Amino acid sequence: FRRVLFRSKEISANLVRVYMQIATEHQEATNFGEALSYFEKCLDVAKKAQNEDIEAECYQRIGLIYHELGQFDEAIEHTNKFLNLSEASRQKLNTDDPNNANKRRIDEQRIIAYKQLAETYVTNPAFISHAIVNLRKVIDVAKENDSKQ
Repeated sequence: FRRVLFRSKEISANLVRVYMQIATEHQEATNFGEALSYFEKCLDVAKKAQNEDIEAECYQRIGLIYHELGQFDEAIEHTNKFLNLSEASRQKLNTDDPNNANKRRIDEQRIIAYKQLAETYVTNPAFISHAIVNLRKVIDVAKENDSKQ
């Protein structure tokens, strides 16, 4: 049973890498429809494999694509899912070590996501206050990292 479980996780990890690579290539070629399709497949496999790091990355990438497509509600939804997962991953690290590579990577991704949310909210004058809140979060994360170095 353990061997089957190990093999299943290995297959899932390989499938995630393949989907991620194909999706990234489509995203870089601005073929957003295909990129979304492969990121969704990658997300599905990551969820089944309970790989929250890949799941978070998929949500972030999907959010970026929806932003590029002007589908701002979907961009906000996926970016917030990314932020929720990344914050949970960050808390699991349970470290104040500013040189922790995983923590720094998560914080860099959070900064990108908060900036993306701010850019998305600023497209609608009714949500300028949301844009400001997210820009403040960018500053907070950056300050937190700078103060620990």
